[in-house]
Amino acid sequence: MEVINHKCYVSLEVAKLLKEAGFDWETKHRWDYCKPIDEWSLTNYPEEPVNWNSKHYNYDCSAPNLEVAQRWLREVKEIEVNVLCVYIDHIKKYSYTIFTNEYKHEIIDEGFDTYEEALETGIKKALELILEKGE
Repeated sequence: MEVINHKCYVSLEVAKLLKEAGFDWETKHRWDYCKPIDEWSLTNYPEEPVNWNSKHYNYDCSAPNLEVAQRWLREVKEIEVNVLCVYIDHIKKYSYTIFTNEYKHEIIDEGFDTYEEALETGIKKALELILEKGE
């Protein structure tokens, strides 16, 4: 039986977009930048959650799991990202939709192999829309 990872954290690229879009929720995980070796790593802070996107942490980015990023978009930015199971040529794939009341449009993209891949891509696209609008 396949072991399911229930804690899929956002990629570094999405974490940077979240920071730029104003994500300020506290997390235990962060993308940590090590300046001497110019490398990023996903790390866990064992203490209380912290807002790694605050001005006190210039080189870090908060790393929420995908569900928290999806919830933040819904509750703070009023953007809904949904993932659907679709069948393309009888092969199970995943699709995402984005709907915003403010922008009054829906984006549909399909053909992803995993739910998580579709969700992260949808979150990334939603963040790009926010940043395009300058919010």
